Amino acid sequence: MAELNNLDNIMGILNKDPDLETFSDTDNGAVKTWIPSLIPEFDYNLVAGIPASGQITEVYGAESAGKSTYAGKIIAMATKMQIPVIYFDVEATESTQRLIELGADPAYVKLMQPAREKDGSIKPLTVEQIGQKIIDTLASVHSAFPDTVILFIWDSIAITLSEMQARGEVGEQLVGQQAKALADVGRRIQVNLAQNNGVLLAINQARDDFNAPVAKYAQVKTTGGKAWSHLLSTRIQFSKSSKLKEKTSDTKAIGNETRVKVPKSKIGDNYDSNFKVALIGKTGYDFEWNLLLSGQEHGLITSGAYPKYVDSNGEEHKSQGKGGFVKMLKDPDNIAVTRDLFQRLLLMFFPNVYPPLFNILAYLHTQDFPVIQGLRQYYIGIQYNLMPQQQDYNYKKFMEAYQNGDLPEDIAQEAKEGLEQAQGSGEVE
Repeated sequence: MAELNNLDNIMGILNKDPDLETFSDTDNGAVKTWIPSLIPEFDYNLVAGIPASGQITEVYGAESAGKSTYAGKIIAMATKMQIPVIYFDVEATESTQRLIELGADPAYVKLMQPAREKDGSIKPLTVEQIGQKIIDTLASVHSAFPDTVILFIWDSIAITLSEMQARGEVGEQLVGQQAKALADVGRRIQVNLAQNNGVLLAINQARDDFNAPVAKYAQVKTTGGKAWSHLLSTRIQFSKSSKLKEKTSDTKAIGNETRVKVPKSKIGDNYDSNFKVALIGKTGYDFEWNLLLSGQEHGLITSGAYPKYVDSNGEEHKSQGKGGFVKMLKDPDNIAVTRDLFQRLLLMFFPNVYPPLFNILAYLHTQDFPVIQGLRQYYIGIQYNLMPQQQDYNYKKFMEAYQNGDLPEDIAQEAKEGLEQAQGSGEVE
């Protein structure tokens, strides 16, 4: 009697094919690394920050909506996390001073911008040129340092021409050429990003939908076409909201509230998130300003002329005006107050785990981010006591790396302390 064609027998044959992997043996599509903003509500609405495990994230909006400023915030976080940055400045408008103001270290940011030809003219960067540079850079770095994450910033998609457009060709074949080039390049870079630890943050411009049958129902449109949009893991829309003033009586604003929406997400349940974040003058998405405003919104800090905060130990902290309170939070001598406020807000949004603390390729070190002190140990205590099927993916991967001795020494020590506290015992091997 012939052997039954059951699933195990079929899998036995498929297992012999060297080109096929068993899906359960891979971490295909999983986010192993996040680049957060450390602004609790901001990160919460993006699941945990920018997914940095082969994904493409698009930031779009109207002019001066805060898109490039957000890119600067992510660059600042990335450089502190030892992630090299490649910046494609198509518009040639970003400056070293601006990156410094936003907290980034320009020494760890490589720039590619339009080149000058021998005749003095400027040759624009093209879609194809940027795509190939991403592929080549990933290959060369990954071959030497396979565990390095690379962040690419593309600023901006909207004004990047295809090779055909850059050559000035005309005719019917030029119609839709930029979208076609983006679709082709996007498909080629996506697999390279995924396999070689790359992440792309692409900035795009919003434009009006003039074809909408009813103007008030018009949708925000972007350059790139449907094929490009399909490749994106996350799309984040920025738009200006109300002016931000230190006091309601002030005539001059210090910044804006920026409305942030997430029209698309493949990585979590954050689809259609809609919230506001503070964009402050030169300092951008300022950490302390956002702590103050979020603290007031959630009842941790009083409003009025003298904002007051009572910390976890019952001690009162206050200062004159919002500006004075922010200045107090920025003072290194008051790091304990800032840390206390940050952690209370973070635990409101991430009560069980904050995934970026459990990255396995790029790390948040306490010495670089003093506000996270003790948080890793705290979350380990929570996750350790959950059933395995309830534990967070990033936590489980992190603990595997710890058991294998693959974590940096300082972070491994924090993992050990967290386990000791969770087990209520002495030494942990």
